[in-house]
Amino acid sequence: MLIKESILKISLVDICNIMKKIYLALTLLVSPSVFSENVCEVNQHFDLDESVFFSEKDTETTYNWIFEKGNTLEGEDFTCANPGLATFASVISVKDVSAEQCYKIQEVPLNVTSTNLIVDKTTYTVEELVTDVLIDNPCVEVFNVSYSTGTNFNNPNGIGYFSGGQGFPFSEGILLMSGDVSLAEGPNNKQIASGGYDWLGDGDLDDVAGISSHNASIIEFDFIPIADTISFNFLMASEEYGSNHGYECDYSDAFAFLLTDSSGTTENLAVIPGTSTPVSVTNVRPASENCPAVYEEYFGGLTGVNEPPIAFDGRTKVFTAQSMVNSGEVYHIKLVIADGADTSLDSGVFLQAGSFNLGGDLGEDITIEARNTVCEGEIITLDTNVSSVIHTWYRNGEVIEGETSSNLNVTENAEYSVDIKFSTSCVVTDSIIVEFYPFPEVQGVQNLRDCAATSIADFDLTINTPLILGTQNTDDFNIEYYTKVEDAYNGEGLIENPEKYTAVDGQTIFVRIEDVYSETCFIVSEFSISIGKPVANQVLDIEICDDNANDGFELFNLEEQTGGILGEQSNELSVTYYASNSDADEGVRQLTSPYLNVSNPQIIYAKIEDESYQGCFDVTSFQLIVTSIPNDIEPIFYELCDDNLEEDGDPSNDKIQFDLSFLDSQILNGQSPVDFEVTYYETEEKAENGLESLPNLYENRANPQVIYARVKSRIAEANSICYEIGEITIQVNSLPNSGLKDRYVLCSQTDDSEYIEQPILDTGLSESEYLFVWYFNDQEILGATSPYYVPNEEGKFSVTVINIADSDETMCEYTYTAEVVESAPPVLNAKVITEAFEENSVVQAIAYGIGNYEYSLDDGSWQTTGVFYNVSWGEHTVIARDVLGCGEASVTINILDYPLFFTPNGDGYNDTWNIVGFSGQTTTKIYIFDGFGKLIKQISPSGDGWDGTYNGSPMPTNDYWFLVEYLESSTGQNKKFKAHFTLKR
Repeated sequence: MLIKESILKISLVDICNIMKKIYLALTLLVSPSVFSENVCEVNQHFDLDESVFFSEKDTETTYNWIFEKGNTLEGEDFTCANPGLATFASVISVKDVSAEQCYKIQEVPLNVTSTNLIVDKTTYTVEELVTDVLIDNPCVEVFNVSYSTGTNFNNPNGIGYFSGGQGFPFSEGILLMSGDVSLAEGPNNKQIASGGYDWLGDGDLDDVAGISSHNASIIEFDFIPIADTISFNFLMASEEYGSNHGYECDYSDAFAFLLTDSSGTTENLAVIPGTSTPVSVTNVRPASENCPAVYEEYFGGLTGVNEPPIAFDGRTKVFTAQSMVNSGEVYHIKLVIADGADTSLDSGVFLQAGSFNLGGDLGEDITIEARNTVCEGEIITLDTNVSSVIHTWYRNGEVIEGETSSNLNVTENAEYSVDIKFSTSCVVTDSIIVEFYPFPEVQGVQNLRDCAATSIADFDLTINTPLILGTQNTDDFNIEYYTKVEDAYNGEGLIENPEKYTAVDGQTIFVRIEDVYSETCFIVSEFSISIGKPVANQVLDIEICDDNANDGFELFNLEEQTGGILGEQSNELSVTYYASNSDADEGVRQLTSPYLNVSNPQIIYAKIEDESYQGCFDVTSFQLIVTSIPNDIEPIFYELCDDNLEEDGDPSNDKIQFDLSFLDSQILNGQSPVDFEVTYYETEEKAENGLESLPNLYENRANPQVIYARVKSRIAEANSICYEIGEITIQVNSLPNSGLKDRYVLCSQTDDSEYIEQPILDTGLSESEYLFVWYFNDQEILGATSPYYVPNEEGKFSVTVINIADSDETMCEYTYTAEVVESAPPVLNAKVITEAFEENSVVQAIAYGIGNYEYSLDDGSWQTTGVFYNVSWGEHTVIARDVLGCGEASVTINILDYPLFFTPNGDGYNDTWNIVGFSGQTTTKIYIFDGFGKLIKQISPSGDGWDGTYNGSPMPTNDYWFLVEYLESSTGQNKKFKAHFTLKR
């Protein structure tokens, strides 16, 4: 929130040498004690006595405040002004003790703060905004400054100076708006919408952004660059953003930075980085309910209601507009912002003060604290971007001989400065502090070793830390330990507790030493872990199939386990065998081969020992197993009915779940399931190896399919060699696959006197392969045993089909159900329910019958209701049909209307005029008059009509009137209707 530190100077009486002979009392004023921080919010009251403590103060002390721009003020307090305007103040204390004035000055810091953005429209002229705020470079020649804003059109001022604003990216600069700049001040508690249509837009901006602009604020000036590049920082804010109203989707308020060279070529520098797309509201926006995001990565965020620092609802991130230029060439810049399409909801562009970089700037310090440097040993290139003039470079104030170009490669910590001499009167000087992250080295490391009870042990890896660091500063480096070299290089997955790390024998530990600042300057080394205890590898049990005695005892060769226990360890290690774990630990009562087991199964303990490490040994165990051999397994055939309907008629791909446990007793054939277990496998190879046994509920993969049963003793291991395998054939017998449909339609006349069509319920199956039993509403139909049945009434019909072709045992059967629905053709009634000559005629049709009906007019689309709207005049056909296809009916109706014109020219087309639809009314009369009301002709609607003559002579082209007297069919009333038509020749 700190905007700028101001300096408060207090002048106090210190020593006065009284030269006059008369006695004058001298009061000594003591220097003030400054509070830890003197903060004054913009536009708030600041009282010196409340912020600075005086142990003693003379009553005649005076205070003179000196403000920027030459303004002064007297008194102990004042109101804090804009941070950019009240940058410091001084207080002078004066006491007249003699002809001389004696004083002492002490500086006191004063921080002027501003939570919200402050806008000033009066302090700076537009030319001062360009030269003193935006560019602020005495070496750059700027001229021909001009501008245009709302004040040129009797509208608000859209150009001003801004400063302050908590969290705002720029502390000060220039603001251009398509409205009143003072409305941009925070917080966001108002709608920013000012400026009328008399405030014009800008054609150049329209061409660049593709908009129709209004309320344009423009600053233009010429300048001569001193460097090869120019750049400046800006961001755009707008009231079009936010609230999901969708304005950012369509209203493209835009900003352009138009740079024109001496040849007249113009380029817009205010574009999305890496594109030629101009910066506008519609081109930089977040996703909303109304439109998707566009370049959302450049949207800076929304401003909450009543939140600081600006009144705009949203803004972009900071952009840097930049371009290559030719030093010494005259360029023209035009900065313009405007509303797009309308004058509502203003937008503004904020130009950062002093960001207009025209060369000679070395940038921010490159320091460890700023975290913007690189590692020792790398190169940092300093560049002024001014390649056409002579440079003088300095390192810690000493000239670097031979370096005169615009860039300098540096590899060591120092303060670097440069003098850039453009001319005798223009020398630019800048300096920069450069620091490098310290780069580490591994000054020493040792391998770690231990003899543990197992192959793993706890180690303090940090024993190596002081060796690795050596003479290096411990505050500069981190040391981390890893189990993988790639993790060490990536800095991921470090060992969390290296002081107590559980390692394994032969493991390599990788150490990474890195700088604490960036954690990117690092080197990786390694050391090994050795554990002195040998490892007794786990081995498989020894299994022997019992002989004919079947007593559970056999001779075992223990030595066959030695190679597995040793593994890849040295054969200098000894392996011995014992009957108990305690014997193995103590090394007593060693067993010899061949060995006769004393129990079944029996555990044997094997001890592996390195005699060079006394007490370093390991013990493992395995079992001696004597396994009974099961009986032979006879081939078995297992068949079931399919539980799903056939779809393709191919029984070879029928599938069903078989309960394989159903076969256990048949396979064991009298052997006890307590002593033997049965498992099943898809292939003989899997059965031999005892791998991937099948579940009890198994779905076959082919039909028929051969699977394999494996029987072994329950006390034997899964991979026992004592087992028997038998073949099982599983087969699925097909269920009947009927062609019976789910529903049939029985059509009849409405009086039920005659059947128009009788459906046939046909299974499509053969009588030689299947048996059939038919049911009606769940009651058996006696004598109905054919593959088909002809129903004569509606209801639920079902048929049970039994397969007698596949197997005499399974006799697979299935029941199919069909619904018979009765329907009939419609009886149709249709009429016009609106009066004659209505503009929009309505026809209503009603179908009667037991069916479900739909309607169509003149073979148009079908609809579920019989009401038709906006029916044209003339004859029409209304059709109703049964949706189940049992027939249709039609009715012809007439819509009364009259032709608007006729052409009696003898071509056989439209030669007479009459009113259609009255043919059935003999009392209807039609009278025809000319424009003066003279009766020309009386005609009948059932006649040929009027031929356009009067007493045999053709009547001229004109409008003619008619009167028709008729009976309204919809109401039964006598009515009259009068209108006119045209005769054309």
